[in-house]
Amino acid sequence: MKFSYLLVILAMLVLIFGIILPFFIGTNKNPTSATTGIFKSTDGGSSWALSVRSSEIGIALPAHILSFEFNRKNPNIIYLGTKGGSLWVSKNAGATWARVIDAKENVSKSAEVYSIATSAKDEKLIYLSVYQNNKGEVLKSVDGGITFDLVYFVPILKYGVFGAAINPENESRVHIATGEGGFLTSSDAGKTWKVDKWFPDGLISLIQNPARGSELFVLTPHGELYRTEDEGASWTRLTPGYASFSNAASITDIRLDQNNPSTIYISSEFGLLRSVDSGTTWKEVPLIIPPKGLSIQSVAVNTKNSREIYAAAGNSIYVSEDFGENWRAMPMNVTASIAALRIKPDNPNIIFAVVGK
Repeated sequence: MKFSYLLVILAMLVLIFGIILPFFIGTNKNPTSATTGIFKSTDGGSSWALSVRSSEIGIALPAHILSFEFNRKNPNIIYLGTKGGSLWVSKNAGATWARVIDAKENVSKSAEVYSIATSAKDEKLIYLSVYQNNKGEVLKSVDGGITFDLVYFVPILKYGVFGAAINPENESRVHIATGEGGFLTSSDAGKTWKVDKWFPDGLISLIQNPARGSELFVLTPHGELYRTEDEGASWTRLTPGYASFSNAASITDIRLDQNNPSTIYISSEFGLLRSVDSGTTWKEVPLIIPPKGLSIQSVAVNTKNSREIYAAAGNSIYVSEDFGENWRAMPMNVTASIAALRIKPDNPNIIFAVVGK
C-alpha cells in the first residue's frame, strides 16, 4: 500500500515539475518548436534559443513587442515594451524576464509601451512613452522602475507619444515625439516642457545619435524623415535623399552605426539603404534577396565592427562581414517573420531577434 502511495506521489511530481510548471514559466525551447517570441543567440547568429522564461508563475511574456532597449549604463538590463502587457525587464541579459510593477500604479498593467529611454550615467533613470487611459503619456522613474511618475500627457485623446530621448551630454534635457506631430523638449528633467516644432504629420519614432546628443531624427507614418543637429531648433528634411528608391519611404527600421556616428541604415520594402553623411544622401546596400521580393524588417550593425551588418527578411537573417558586399543566409527555423534585431552593445556575439511582432 505504501509503495502505491509513493508511485502516486512520484507521478504527481513528474506532472507538476515536468509539464505544468514549465508551461507557466516558459522554457528555452528549440526554435523549431516555437514560432513567436524573443530569441537569443550567443554565437553571432549561428544558433538560437527561445528566451521567454518568466520569473512570475502563471504570467507569460506578451507576444506583441513594441520596443526593445538595452540599459545604456548596464546592458545586462534589457527592457521590453509590449502592446497591452506593459513594461518587462530582464536583469540577466535575457535569461529571465519579469513584468515591471509600478508601486504607484501610474503605469497600467495593460499599457502599450512604445519607447524606453535610459541614461548612460544612471542605470536607474528611465523614461517611458506609453499609451494608456486613452491617451499618450510620458512617465519617469529614478529608482530603476520601482515607481514611476507622470511627467507629460497629450492634450487630445486618442493621440500617443511614440519616442523619448535623454541628452547624454546634459541629462536634464529630455525630448519627446508625439502622434500630434509635436517635438517637445524639457530642460529640467521633465518638470516643464516647450514645443520646438509642430510637424505637418504625426511622429511615430524618435532616434537619437548616442555619440552626438544634439542630433536627433524623427519619422512620420508616411516615411518622412527629418534631422536636427541642435536639439530641435532647426530641422532638415531627409526624404529627398531616398525618394528615388521605390518604396524606400515604407521604413521599417532605422539604425545608427555606433562606431561611425555619421553612418545610418534604413530598412524598408525597397531593401536596405545606407547614408554616411547623417542622412543627407543614400546608397543602396545590395542584398541577395530579389528586388521587391521581401521587405527588410530590421537591420543591425556589429557594435564593435562596422563591417558586419545583419538584415532580417521574412523568417531568415542575412549577414555580411564586408560592409554589405557579400552576404550569407542564416535561417532561424521559425514560421513567423522576424520583426526586429538587436545586438548587445558590450558583446556583439549576443543577438536578440523579435519573431512574430
